Amino acid sequence: MSPESQSSSDRRGGLDEWVAVVVALVSVGGVMVWGMARHFDDLLAIAPGESRIVSPAEDRVIGPTVGAAADEDRPRAEMQRPPSPTSLPTTSRPSRTGLAIAHLQGARSRQDWSTNSADRSASATARGGAIALVDVPDDYWAKPFIDQMVQLGYVEPLPGQTFQPEQPMSRADYASLLYVSLPQPERRVAPDFADVPDDYWALDAIETAVKSGFLAGDAEDRFYPEDGLTRAQLFQSLNRGLSLEPSTRPLDEVLGIYSDRDQIPESAIPSVAAVTEAGLVVGDPETLALEPDRPATRAEIISMVYQALVLKGEAEPIESPYIIQP
Repeated sequence: MSPESQSSSDRRGGLDEWVAVVVALVSVGGVMVWGMARHFDDLLAIAPGESRIVSPAEDRVIGPTVGAAADEDRPRAEMQRPPSPTSLPTTSRPSRTGLAIAHLQGARSRQDWSTNSADRSASATARGGAIALVDVPDDYWAKPFIDQMVQLGYVEPLPGQTFQPEQPMSRADYASLLYVSLPQPERRVAPDFADVPDDYWALDAIETAVKSGFLAGDAEDRFYPEDGLTRAQLFQSLNRGLSLEPSTRPLDEVLGIYSDRDQIPESAIPSVAAVTEAGLVVGDPETLALEPDRPATRAEIISMVYQALVLKGEAEPIESPYIIQP
């Protein structure tokens, strides 16, 4: 073999060796990359079924976003809101099946219902005796008041001759009762409430109750028509709507008859004193507990509205030990 042939053969052999080394390195590198990739995938698999990395920004907004969405979906009436003089905490909500001011159904103005005392007296005479209500027995404390209000036509029995006296009354029903029984001069403007649509059955009654000062909405112009009233809110409503004279006696003296006077909200103290001196408050004569934070029942509201009619000279006084004497 010539020297040139030997040199060419050596070069080819060296080149083959280098190719083999490169191929080996590439193979080893591929195995290492594959192994590292598998290990990295294992590190990313934080939770079963997840294969993406959650950025810190996304992680920060997950909690608040979920909470906000829940609040948006929740009915407004069930959301927490600042207490107002005319709203009831939503833990106790009256049922719409408790409507008994049935004479307002289909009546869109007070002209559809006579408020003349002579007409009401004639209506009561025509009705004759008391209407039997299956859930208002003869010994029920509020029966005399309920009977009179039914006879006067301000309220009507529910289906099955029931009255549900221990159930709360909605603000819409209360406004309707005031609408037909205690018309008062309009002293303010009623806003367009966001939760009282134009076709709402008690729209006129609600607007009238607001204009006359019996009721009010909140700062966001919401009325919460399906909520009820606490007894303290009822006292405040009657005091404002009837424009009762402030008590001239020391408040401690007037309120001293109540066993739970320390539970009266400070904002309601003048109203409680005024309605007490006016003879509007009904309660347990034995305990003399005012229970200002308890939801007012239908029987209590009916009884106190009747007492307001007596105060105005539009109804006959009823002798009852449940009328709290100042």
